[in-house]
Amino acid sequence: MDPGKNIKKYPILSTFFALWMISLFILRIFAQRNPIFYEAITQTDVSGDYQSTFPIIRILFEPIIGTTFAMGTWGAIWFGFASISYVILRSIYLLRVKFGEPSTNFAHPFLIRLKLALDAYFKQMLIVFLALLVEFLFIYFVLGYLVIANNFKISLIIFFNIGFILLVLDIVLQFVFKKKFINTQDKPTILYRIQKSFNLHQEERITRSSDKSTLSKTIWRFSKKEIKNFALCLFILMMINQNLMRLHLPTQKLTTELSPNEFLFDFHVHTSASDGSLSPRDRVDWYIDQGIHGAAFSDHHHPYGSQIAQEYVDRKNLDFTILLSQEFTDDAEDIHLNIYGIDIPLTPINYTTGSYAPNIMTCEEAIGWVKAQGGYVTVNHYRGDGGRPFTYEQLRDWGVDGFEIINGDDLRAPEIREFCLANNLICMAGTDEHGNQELTNIVKLYLPDPSNKSLDAIFSALRDNTHETVLIIQYPERVSLSNEFAERFVNYQLGMTWGQSISWLIWSVLMYSLLFVLLKKLEKPNSHN
Repeated sequence: MDPGKNIKKYPILSTFFALWMISLFILRIFAQRNPIFYEAITQTDVSGDYQSTFPIIRILFEPIIGTTFAMGTWGAIWFGFASISYVILRSIYLLRVKFGEPSTNFAHPFLIRLKLALDAYFKQMLIVFLALLVEFLFIYFVLGYLVIANNFKISLIIFFNIGFILLVLDIVLQFVFKKKFINTQDKPTILYRIQKSFNLHQEERITRSSDKSTLSKTIWRFSKKEIKNFALCLFILMMINQNLMRLHLPTQKLTTELSPNEFLFDFHVHTSASDGSLSPRDRVDWYIDQGIHGAAFSDHHHPYGSQIAQEYVDRKNLDFTILLSQEFTDDAEDIHLNIYGIDIPLTPINYTTGSYAPNIMTCEEAIGWVKAQGGYVTVNHYRGDGGRPFTYEQLRDWGVDGFEIINGDDLRAPEIREFCLANNLICMAGTDEHGNQELTNIVKLYLPDPSNKSLDAIFSALRDNTHETVLIIQYPERVSLSNEFAERFVNYQLGMTWGQSISWLIWSVLMYSLLFVLLKKLEKPNSHN
């Protein structure tokens, strides 16, 4: 078999692949692995004091892991990625048809069965989605918003698990048990249906007919199928990503020189007990793998994530400190508080719909009550511009212990840091991580007695602001683009190691080769001439 001849048979596909590989090579030329570590209290670059390295297993699967991290849980990024992917795939297909590359045999049993499986899957998932929506509406009006908030991620996990199981079952039914297989005499009808589903064959092309009614119907059929195909593409990509984000994927190892009295903490994270991707148990392992010694598991509205994590640490006898915490989440007032040391759920007064709303309090009441119980309160990712909803002075006078000056990979307003330093309040940092990507910040803390990692000892050490709040920028922004996913992806490529780049090149060649072989198998018999 002549490779050159075969490549010439697929000039469009080969051109896209060549452009992709050239892009990877160009990005690799300018790439430089140079993560930034920035200490926000003293406002100094401490990159020389910290290192972030990747394990071999991550590099081997870098395209899968890196793309999962780059897309994260943000709906806007997901929509952008699905849009770009769909446009590229459709463009390749349309160009192949226009320029006469070997035609795909749509009567091939493989495509017939795949089409039937995807059609069945799409209808099933619409039913499952509607059932999930009805469930949420029922819970909201009967039990209240908090029950949805507390079980939101679990419901989504179940939803995407059902989606994965249904997809596998539909494919197995078609390819193994040959369910609903159409016999030979029915193939012309099936071929026409298959051609219509992939669009823009002779039967689907919009003519210049003077009959406006026929033209509008044709446009409507074309648009409806495109919307369906895009929705199917979007859902399958989201299902894959959400299931990948539930896994404890290899991330990084953080290293720095630590005395026996120094420890690395994260003071704000979420688990699947509220709206995080990882379970409390996997979240503990996720921290340990990255070299972290303790964390505040601050799920929304309740401390159950912390309690589950503590049970896991105790059962496994792990050297890891769990700080009992929860996030008092008042979206109506646009204020979130991290509450430490309280083992019962607290409910913002704005979330009192339904029958479940334990321990209802205003923001001021919650701060005062927690402090009276010997707990601690810090303010998360506060904007506070123009004194909305409360001034810094109000929150200070009510008794908060500090404010986040770093949240995730974002430095908060400089005035928050200045206010904390001027009023003897803690300058706090927290990843607010919902997914499973690398840590975006850490707190390096000195404890006078390293054997005492109690909440009181930790907050006593934090009080004088001699700790380090370190922002970690894995892939510094070197390029600014209008599309958020494209910007994240390009900057990610520009910050990779050689090993990561080579992994991308190898996986790209493998995927192209598999696609090439599949297209060869699906060619019409006369297209080999």
